[in-house]
Amino acid sequence: MRRLVVGVDGSVGADRALAWAVAEARRWAARLTITHCYPVVPEPGSWTHELETAAMRTVDDIVAPHVDALADVRWRTEVRWSPSGSWAHKLVEAAEGADLLVVGSRGVGGFVQLLLGSVSHHVSVRSRCTVAVVHHVPVPPRGESSVVVGVDGSGPSVRALRWAAREARQRDIPLRVVHAY
Repeated sequence: MRRLVVGVDGSVGADRALAWAVAEARRWAARLTITHCYPVVPEPGSWTHELETAAMRTVDDIVAPHVDALADVRWRTEVRWSPSGSWAHKLVEAAEGADLLVVGSRGVGGFVQLLLGSVSHHVSVRSRCTVAVVHHVPVPPRGESSVVVGVDGSGPSVRALRWAAREARQRDIPLRVVHAY
């Protein structure tokens, strides 16, 4: 793995996703891009230094609690200007050419999530790279962790199986392969 992108927005889920992405970047000695979709698109001719400063201050505030953990990681931040509702599209753009896109989950779940449409759902469907959705629940103890992958014999599921096997081997934890019929 060479390049990771993580989407951040200041939420608890995104904060856990950032912490997880930092650990992954360190594990793989990969470059990490921390992407924030700023919820405004400047009108032509209305660009101001204040607007840019506000966006970068937001990113700095989000990253600040993680600066010590980032000490030995190659990382950078970026702002993607985006109206509400197009953040998933902007994250997919940001991850073009990346090996992994990491996003948080707010845990809405179920039918409500499908009605509202979540960033994690949209990027997992549209991204060309592997997507990791990091939930905001505590990580299980080491002995209880495993990598789980679903397979159906298709080309994408074979690629997912290879990715999952590599991840399980890197972490020295069991791989569980699931096929539903």
